[in-house]
Amino acid sequence: MRRTPLAPALAPALGAALALASAASCGGDFDPGSRVTKLRVLAVRADPPFARPGEEVRLEALAFDPAGRALSWGWSTCSEPGAPGALPCLNAATPPVPGEAGSWSLRVPDDALAPPDGPPRLGATIGVNLVVCPGTITAGPTQGLRAGCVDPEGRVLGLDQFEAGTKRVIVRANDRNENPRIEGLSWEGADWPEGLVPEVDACDVEGNDFDACDASLARRISLALGPA
Repeated sequence: MRRTPLAPALAPALGAALALASAASCGGDFDPGSRVTKLRVLAVRADPPFARPGEEVRLEALAFDPAGRALSWGWSTCSEPGAPGALPCLNAATPPVPGEAGSWSLRVPDDALAPPDGPPRLGATIGVNLVVCPGTITAGPTQGLRAGCVDPEGRVLGLDQFEAGTKRVIVRANDRNENPRIEGLSWEGADWPEGLVPEVDACDVEGNDFDACDASLARRISLALGPA
């Protein structure tokens, strides 16, 4: 059995939808979402999730690379992303600008609900694009995407080798919404402090059938949310 370090579960704290752009693949035996075998953006949080014109929104992203490579982060925006997927917004935006690892700030334009070329609106959306690259981010193009990634050896990577996606920020004049506030995290029924990194024995059964793993390997993690 190999021993696997587990960091405290941060993904629930950042939990939010992120539309991803990736290369299409074939085959029916896909890994479950809980198995991370390649570079992946796990979540992006916008705080506040509903913003008003003129407000600043803080974006925080959680990414993991099993290879442990140094990652570059790039951010950009597009106005009113119409389609639900990531590509329309990614291709409508300017090339991504470098940002600090995992976080970026967006100031909602003062005229987001009162554009100069149209009547006032009750709501709008702003697309925030994120590119995470195990190398250097470039202007692209990559398989139609207006962004690219070059690894330290100078190889141009395909869309299946880096991450690109879009997070939508909701703009409203009056409506509000809040991210859930996490008040506690426990490991095996005991408080899980932030600095504790437990080590566990991993299931060595091939495939994705978790029921085939020895029940003694299971670990209990629980989350406590605030009443608001």
